[in-house]
Amino acid sequence: MPGKRIQIAVVGGGAKAAALAAKAFALRKANVANIHITVFEKTEIGAHWTGKNGYTDGEQRLCTPAERDLGYPYFSNYHTGFQEGVHKIVYDEFSWSSYLLSESQQFSRWVDGGRKPPEHQQFALYLRWALDRSEAEVLRAEVVGLSPLHAKSKWQVLKLGEEGKSQLASRREFDGIVISGPGPARKVQKGGPSTRMFDGVDFWRRREEFKGVLSDVPVGGDAPEIAIIGAGGTAAAVLAWLVRNGYKDYPIHLIAGQAALFTRGDSVFENRLFSEPELWGKLSTDSQDAFFKRLNRGVVWGTVMDQVATATNLNFVDGRVESISLHAGAELQLDVHQNKEPFALLRPAVVIDATGFDEWWFLSLIKGCKNNADFREELLAKMEPGLRFSRPKWPYPSLHAPMVSGRIGPGFGSLMALGGMSDRILRSYL
Repeated sequence: MPGKRIQIAVVGGGAKAAALAAKAFALRKANVANIHITVFEKTEIGAHWTGKNGYTDGEQRLCTPAERDLGYPYFSNYHTGFQEGVHKIVYDEFSWSSYLLSESQQFSRWVDGGRKPPEHQQFALYLRWALDRSEAEVLRAEVVGLSPLHAKSKWQVLKLGEEGKSQLASRREFDGIVISGPGPARKVQKGGPSTRMFDGVDFWRRREEFKGVLSDVPVGGDAPEIAIIGAGGTAAAVLAWLVRNGYKDYPIHLIAGQAALFTRGDSVFENRLFSEPELWGKLSTDSQDAFFKRLNRGVVWGTVMDQVATATNLNFVDGRVESISLHAGAELQLDVHQNKEPFALLRPAVVIDATGFDEWWFLSLIKGCKNNADFREELLAKMEPGLRFSRPKWPYPSLHAPMVSGRIGPGFGSLMALGGMSDRILRSYL
């Protein structure tokens, strides 16, 4: 095996971890690089897809085609000379087709059924299958700290230990850290706790509680009102669940700074930008930011929109929820502003805060690390092609943050180009 042994830690056991583990396996098998992946996962592999841990009910289908699997797009813009063989190993060992072929009759049933994207819970099974084959080490640990060893340019990973104290999660010292996952749910400021408040994570765990809250509200002949804050993928997924589960005729307020759910189609022009990052580099920064927000964060796929379209009493509120307070002791009150001026007061029976997730959460894991808008913008402006922050602005060892890599390419923070994401990160160590 050429070169020294490289140790990479991945925080989160989801699709990005599986893609990195698959590519590292292929690099080792092709005698290209001696890279080993250690995955730190709090609960279970594919936790955000199973329907047991929030983020989804597990029954929704992926918005991305199944062919955009762990190795897609199966080519590299690095022109290293070995990539064709490496990508063939990834396809043979870890592709969606290989997974279905390992399951009796599943491949033919998938093709005969129209090659539909898998349900989230089936995608979680695919991730587990891939990580098992990859020989990556998976450690059950809640990561609470990243400790830089500046003299060695390495990291140590800290986990939550007994009595709430942090301790080493592994004796290994890591050459690089990869942060995966969407981060915790953002929350609109509210005046106090309420059982009628849900967010983009816990809504899926508290569905029975949600049903109970609505059934307990005296309606006086009228269906109780539901408010969803946000108009991106999370809000649309919640709305689609409401439609499928008997709430399509309820008055539903969708509150966001855009007066519509924007739909993403399967366009060859958009898809090429996901698969061919060299085209992305020709766009201006403003165009990149607008595209990334439009087609990653604030967009709904047509498969979801087909369900959402059947909601009969949907009301779009163009504004920003500044605060949520308790009115008359228990009733929720939403203070909505438009153009920074008070616009409306809503008093729905329940509120789902689907404003999104904090993709910069990982900065809090590093003691003394700055976390303000100016610092984040400086990091993005100097991010390297390997999706890591660069010196001198970043005074720590290698840390890769694909979730905020929109300036490098539009697909590395999502499922659109998992193989491209793993190429870029692991290429940094060759």
